[in-house]
Amino acid sequence: MSKAPRQDVDATSVELFAGAGGAALGLQRAGFQSLGHIEVDKHAVATLRAAMDQGLLDEAPVLQKRVENIDYTRQRGKVTAVWSSFPCPGYSTQGKGKGMDDPRDGWGGTMRAVDQIEPVWFIGENVDLAVRHKRAFDTIMLGLITRFGWVGSWALNAADYGVPQRRVRRFFLAGPRAVRAPAGWGGPSLGDVLGREPWARLEPMYMGYLESELAGFAPEQRAELMADGIDQWWCLECDEDAGVCQCPSPL
Repeated sequence: MSKAPRQDVDATSVELFAGAGGAALGLQRAGFQSLGHIEVDKHAVATLRAAMDQGLLDEAPVLQKRVENIDYTRQRGKVTAVWSSFPCPGYSTQGKGKGMDDPRDGWGGTMRAVDQIEPVWFIGENVDLAVRHKRAFDTIMLGLITRFGWVGSWALNAADYGVPQRRVRRFFLAGPRAVRAPAGWGGPSLGDVLGREPWARLEPMYMGYLESELAGFAPEQRAELMADGIDQWWCLECDEDAGVCQCPSPL
């Protein structure tokens, strides 16, 4: 992977629940200079720092702390956009469905950071099931409407942006003016970039097993491991769900 090309835009960002740097990479490509990545998971933090060491991401502070335990006031007036991938277990099919009552929920910490930083824009991301938790969705939208002049929300599917996966996520955008709904990618697919289709079967990558390891699983075990409901992989050769596809794997 080469370093993300930067657009000539004078903009800054702070990433909350930064993970391994996917949002940071996208923001960098859009022209943002990160002022800090906040992430508590040590493995994700190690990945972020390795990406900087390898020149894939620009150097920026990486704080291995809980979002709600940081004083952001020194960044007030300096940040164009705050990004928050606030935790999804309370809303996802693999969580317990408690919404904001889930102790892992990070929306309160997100709004605390926004209040201290006072960014021009806010971008939030979560599973699309967040909209089915009415109290949570209302709390999110009301919290943004009272802080920004305009709020938009869309469900975006990774499959519409050149990724061989049906992965739907809910995005929240808030700022001083209205923004059009995002258009489809319209660019090269992952296969175009690689010069070949990347995988015939994505089941092993999705489940975290080697193909040789999966060979020992009974079909019902494989189906159980693949069950998700939100994140669906499909075969690029036969277009069947990866859980039932019988195409040989090149992996």
